[in-house]
Amino acid sequence: MIHNRLRLILSLSLLTLSTFSSLPSYSQQQRYALTCLGTNTGTKIKFQYRWGDSGAWNEDTADPGRWTKMLWEYETPGQNKSPTLTVKYDDDYTSSTHIVTTPLKSYAARDLNCERSGKTYNYYLKSSELVIRSED
Repeated sequence: MIHNRLRLILSLSLLTLSTFSSLPSYSQQQRYALTCLGTNTGTKIKFQYRWGDSGAWNEDTADPGRWTKMLWEYETPGQNKSPTLTVKYDDDYTSSTHIVTTPLKSYAARDLNCERSGKTYNYYLKSSELVIRSED
């Protein structure tokens, strides 16, 4: 009888241990919504972005050869919902101005590595028009 109880307690202990060891740790859970924007035009591209419909517009620059990171930090680890990310830029690559606004997707990310975790986009030149294209 005591032997069976010990076996039961040991089994339950092992089951509990294996259950908790399979849960992701804080460092393995998503902590951000991450979008990365670069440029294949060879020049810097100025743009603005905001999270949500009423968030403040932030100014930034996409530089050749590097990613510009836009992130939304989740309130609690493991979330995967964020407000929509919207970018605004001049798509006319001449002396004229034509401002366009476009939503971009984000990936839920554990870290801030664009190639590994972020949703990546690049600016491309199409005739005299600047376009954003998804890279993944």
